[in-house]
Amino acid sequence: MSSPTDDSDEDAPPGWTTEERDDDVRSWLGPDERVVCAREGDGWSAYAVPRSELGASHRTPLTEDSTGFDKVLSAARDYMERNSDEA
Repeated sequence: MSSPTDDSDEDAPPGWTTEERDDDVRSWLGPDERVVCAREGDGWSAYAVPRSELGASHRTPLTEDSTGFDKVLSAARDYMERNSDEA
């Protein structure tokens, strides 16, 4: 099982830049939005925020509930890969 400090996700998908990487948050910045994996309570959640609303509270969940790090990282990477082709 990976942990937030593993280097396995070092490379962001094409069109995305790793923005933040620490024990409680992982985030990537794309052309139109930011994708975040954040520790919340006992688990992790993943969500996307439009770049035009980065300071706002609007966010689109990428996972149903708070869950394990591996699951949210996978959901975030899948989302970024699906949206990296939309240029």
